[in-house]
Amino acid sequence: MEKLKPISAVAAARSRSQPVTPKVDIAQEGQGTLASEAPDSYFEAPSSEDEDVCDILENVVPRNVVPANVLMCNWRGTGENVLVDTDNELTVLINNDEDFALMGVFDFVVLKGAININGANFAASQRPEQNPPIRRAFVSSTRQISIIKALDRTNQVRFLHCEDHPTPFAGVSPLFADIWNERPSGLPCRSFSLLPESIADLLHRALIPESIPQDWIRQIEDCACNLSITLVCGAPSSGKSTFARRLLNRYLTGHGKLRPSLPSVYFLDLDSNQPEYSTHGQVSLTLVCETNLGPPFTHPATTPGVPRVNESIRSHPLPVSGHVNFQNYFMSCVEDLVRTYTNLQQLNPSIPLIINTPGWLYTDSFDVLLQILSRTAPPRLVHLRDLDNIDEEMAYKFYDLNTMAAKNRVFVHEISAQSRPLRPHRTDAELRSMHMLSYFHHTGQVVNSQISQPTYDSRPLSYTTPWEFCYEETDSSQQSFIGFLMLNEWVEPQHLFTALNGSIIQILETEDENVQDLFERLPRTNKYRIPYFEKGPNDEVEPLDPRTSRLVCTALLRGWDPETRVAQVLVPKTHELLMHGLKPEKTVFVFGCCDSPEWAYTEDAYYEAAGHMRDGEIANQPVPESVELPPWVVRAKEVGDMGYLNTVRRIRKFQR
Repeated sequence: MEKLKPISAVAAARSRSQPVTPKVDIAQEGQGTLASEAPDSYFEAPSSEDEDVCDILENVVPRNVVPANVLMCNWRGTGENVLVDTDNELTVLINNDEDFALMGVFDFVVLKGAININGANFAASQRPEQNPPIRRAFVSSTRQISIIKALDRTNQVRFLHCEDHPTPFAGVSPLFADIWNERPSGLPCRSFSLLPESIADLLHRALIPESIPQDWIRQIEDCACNLSITLVCGAPSSGKSTFARRLLNRYLTGHGKLRPSLPSVYFLDLDSNQPEYSTHGQVSLTLVCETNLGPPFTHPATTPGVPRVNESIRSHPLPVSGHVNFQNYFMSCVEDLVRTYTNLQQLNPSIPLIINTPGWLYTDSFDVLLQILSRTAPPRLVHLRDLDNIDEEMAYKFYDLNTMAAKNRVFVHEISAQSRPLRPHRTDAELRSMHMLSYFHHTGQVVNSQISQPTYDSRPLSYTTPWEFCYEETDSSQQSFIGFLMLNEWVEPQHLFTALNGSIIQILETEDENVQDLFERLPRTNKYRIPYFEKGPNDEVEPLDPRTSRLVCTALLRGWDPETRVAQVLVPKTHELLMHGLKPEKTVFVFGCCDSPEWAYTEDAYYEAAGHMRDGEIANQPVPESVELPPWVVRAKEVGDMGYLNTVRRIRKFQR
């Protein structure tokens, strides 16, 4: 997938004389096979913080190399084990020595026996008079293919076609065009397809089956016996998020009569680059009551005010450079979130906490990881590491980690780290873009007795009516918020109008009276009168105190109206209710915690190219192979040849 980036106004003007009509590459990328069968050149563990690793390796693993065929599962259909096979249903028998692989989106019902998927155990209903529960799973090419494991001697499972598309965004972003199962030409297609081996994939993607080490399974069972705190740490791309997700699913589904399921689990996500239940650029505490059977972009955020779904308890923004310049602030956020959990845990001691840590803590700020371990003192620390290769630096880290754990009576479990494909189907930066796009297009949550699913608007954001926040009092409007607080490299005030335009911001609410006293008293830019928090003596703006502030939601500043002193802001439909409760003297807009929303600059061009009717039904059709993009958007490799013009242009016209 070739990247598209905004460019400067000068480059945009130059391109008008030579229009750019790039070809959208929807060919598949990546290489991979089973870790046990792959040559050494196929796998390594690149840092999740290094977004250019795949571009650097472009010449090492060419994109047009046909991936090796990989055995995905050992189940094979026969006349005896396939009970129903129609356009809408597949019902099969799976023996306890077999595993099963599907690609796409499907509802499933366990009619007999029990199965395991993504660490969650699902068994048939013990009461014949009750309708068996229906669950939904999402298996995309963006990560390893989930494997369904049979748990009983004989297991009967019904898989059902899903009419509604889980991520109907292929018409506005090519990132979503080829991640599910493919429809054979001219044939009806279920929303899922059987995947006995990777060669069965019609798009010839480098698919890899999920491979869970045996010591993970044992460790998850040990952790599930403990209803307190489990902290997961390890190097980047070692499988921390995967382990935390499987442990969470294990808590929520139990293990038959041996250990009953829990109604909810607290999840403290300290990985602001690849969070599970929120957009990137924040650390959060979430009460999770739904099993996690899909990538983060299939559950982009919690839905406020909806019962029986996941609930965001508290969150704080974290700058992109948080692990470099804001370590004290990061620790303050961690302490506040842990304090919040402790207060809630006193009301209900039976709800455990899982803490997922980012990889940069392990590699760049190991002393901060030791501080977190000391201040949280979790009963269990799960340490993911390479058990075979240990260098001198790693040996010192193991010693320090075990010493701190022993001092705080923390039991350390060392388990195998996972390997990561050399060329994943989507890079970390692309996954963040997909998550953020899904978040802004999120419109609500459909909840019934059987299943809970998010709903989306697949039209570009230009069709969304913005919220108007007045940043300076006028004859007709009162000021709506205190001002803009920059948590990135300092931007000179005269450039704020351009830097903020078309950027992602985070809306915060503060109870700090000293900050509230700054309402209508902050310095302003000379030309547009934009209020901003001044930098301190270290050339950085002091973040808000996590003890007296909280993040309300992530938003997109789509444009300005300088004449009326209005900032036009987009928020998802799911979070609009929160906008009504904002008090001007308590509201702060924070900038500098999220990537530039490059996907938002190209939505309209892709949407028009896909042939959608503005007032008609939205179909999930991919964009054509060639599309004329706006003059301010070019391919990333072309931007690299522009020298000083390689700057982000944040002037985005969303109005129609």
